Amino acid sequence: MTPVRVAVNGRFLTQAVTGVQRHARCLLAALDDRLGSATDLTVRLLVPRDAGIDRPHFRHIEIVPVGEGGGHRWEQFSLPQASRDEVLLSLCNTGPLRHRRHVVTIHDASVFAVPTAYSFLFRSWYRWLLPRLGRSAAAVMTDSDFSKAELHARAGIPLEKLHTVHLGAEHIRGVAPVPLANIDVSEGAVPIVLLVASRSPHKNYERADRAMHSLPASLCRVVAVGGANTRVFRGQPTSLYADDGQLGYVSDGQLHWLYRHAAVLLYPSLYEGFGLPPLEAMACGCPVVASNAASLPEVCGDAARYVDPLDEAAMADAVRAILRNPAERQRLADLGRAHAARFSWQTAATRLESILRSVGGTT
Repeated sequence: MTPVRVAVNGRFLTQAVTGVQRHARCLLAALDDRLGSATDLTVRLLVPRDAGIDRPHFRHIEIVPVGEGGGHRWEQFSLPQASRDEVLLSLCNTGPLRHRRHVVTIHDASVFAVPTAYSFLFRSWYRWLLPRLGRSAAAVMTDSDFSKAELHARAGIPLEKLHTVHLGAEHIRGVAPVPLANIDVSEGAVPIVLLVASRSPHKNYERADRAMHSLPASLCRVVAVGGANTRVFRGQPTSLYADDGQLGYVSDGQLHWLYRHAAVLLYPSLYEGFGLPPLEAMACGCPVVASNAASLPEVCGDAARYVDPLDEAAMADAVRAILRNPAERQRLADLGRAHAARFSWQTAATRLESILRSVGGTT
């Protein structure tokens, strides 16, 4: 096979870890595992020289500081210069517009589909950038067939450039569960209904809040996990829950523990390009009630109970039915574990290798 040299856009290592950055870290870790046998691929991870980064441990991927400065300026100017003789891989929605062999991941078309969820500056930049990036790149990866259709329809990215690469879920089981002292999961405690998402309006938290608080306090306790970023999202509630169930950011170990002890994950999003939390919950044996919108039926398959995200009564009814029926709860838990096992980062890395070789073989 023809040797393929790959440079990875490492700007994401200077950013806080959300779903986008987690995707990049997990996919690169899986690719690194495969590089021992993939002798035709050489991979470097390029990072801003002066930026503080959280360095992951890789066996085969070399981390190389290049250029000066950081942010978009580094990405648009220093990065393409440093990677001009390689295939460039960008995994977090952005990348240089001028690189002839660029493979970029654009996770979804949410800045077009739900623009009011984002700050003016954020959505203006991304609505300008994504169509141009999609047209200039040699290949565009996205998380689901739903997002593939959306990026073609809303951003004008040619279908022949778009490749669906589903995410994995096994990472959540790779971290030890870490208990949260203020969450009672002892025998006889009120069951937990878990919500996991950033505080963006399209995550639909306010409807979920009203739906869950319509249920008796003796039936369930709501625990909400997820941070807020006012530079990205607009109209975020500052205090969604009146009780102590709003935890904000938690570690991976704490999230694993919550998935294992929650009675139900409620995921009521109006728009998702993939929706990783339901798959993580399934991998940990937590039953899922999910919105029937966007990519979620594609991702969750027949292993979730679906509701109309605009119907608060339906949300409450679905959660109530699972909480009051242990057999149904066990059925969904078993279905979820089996379904989540079909998604893996190794499968995603295999797909990525194929795309890199295809682009690397072009001139």
